[in-house]
Amino acid sequence: MEQTIDQAFHSSKLMMPIEPAEATFTTSYECGSFYFLLAVALILLIPQIKTVIEIVPSLLATTIRWKEGLNLEASASLSRDRNLVAICAILPFCLTAFSYNLYNPEWMSQLGPNTRLWIITALFLSFWGIRTLLETLFKPRRISQKAYKGVVGVAYSFFIVLTLLLLVLCSACAVFDIDKDSIASAMLWLSALIYLLYIIRKIQIFNSCCSFFAGFLYLCALEILPTGVLIASAVIF
Repeated sequence: MEQTIDQAFHSSKLMMPIEPAEATFTTSYECGSFYFLLAVALILLIPQIKTVIEIVPSLLATTIRWKEGLNLEASASLSRDRNLVAICAILPFCLTAFSYNLYNPEWMSQLGPNTRLWIITALFLSFWGIRTLLETLFKPRRISQKAYKGVVGVAYSFFIVLTLLLLVLCSACAVFDIDKDSIASAMLWLSALIYLLYIIRKIQIFNSCCSFFAGFLYLCALEILPTGVLIASAVIF
């Protein structure tokens, strides 16, 4: 018995899979929280542009010679401006880490972009807060106040330098249309290099004022161990 075309379509079944398609993990900017935090970051950073330009030479000098870190701390106004810029750099750093999957453990892959962004921001703030607390509680006894301020302040200096370099790579990705995976790999290698240089400068400051053993224990407790746990959480979990 022949069927008309309409009857054939009405009687047929569309063979579609019942399970929803698995969502692909992406760091798209189509994220309300991203735009909100970006607006906050711009509001905080734009008034500090002149200050950033003024302190950049001192920050670069700190990366080259460890004594420049102590010289920077000797200037109350310069160290205060540096600390303020470091606070303003937190959101750009977190937004960059989110956009380029710099911190992307497997357990976060099933979460939405808004949730991932807030988790990354909260983790970074927690990490920085724990470091600050440990620095206060476990200050080496035989270290001078000037050297201790240099040890603490050098972290802010290197963090600003790293954030500025990451933003330069973001701009290169946008201007030259470079693959985001390649930029992300470059960012990770750059972060590792800056962190290694930061540890070396801290060791040099410690060697100038206290024993190598005391400095090594301090670095293990406040730098290497917390950073190792953060990296392990991204790689293992």
